[in-house]
Amino acid sequence: MFGPWSEIDTDCCQHIRNDGDVYEMIQCVWLDTTDDDREEGLHEYCIVRMDINLNDYTDEEKEMFLSSYGYTLDSVATEYGDAADSIIAECILESEILRDSCVIADADSFEEAQKIVLKYMME
Repeated sequence: MFGPWSEIDTDCCQHIRNDGDVYEMIQCVWLDTTDDDREEGLHEYCIVRMDINLNDYTDEEKEMFLSSYGYTLDSVATEYGDAADSIIAECILESEILRDSCVIADADSFEEAQKIVLKYMME
């Protein structure tokens, strides 16, 4: 059973929750759309979500994701203790969640995107 959602970043309405080794993240992503893009039906925001299981990653893969944020497995363990897995998961999710396959909805404003995220989290 997944635990409660935790907001990580208010600027992109980013939230995370976990169930042991499985973490789920959802957030809004601003898309650099022009007026012409919007006239063609493209949206200014998309909502992305992803699940990851930390057991699916080797220590070397975790190190790779952590290095993008200035961490190592040792430094995360030292700095965050029991919360280290959450930081590792967050680094992986932030690196992987921007794939097209993670898009679950589109929105025309940040407020609309926030509402979609909040509705998803209530389900």
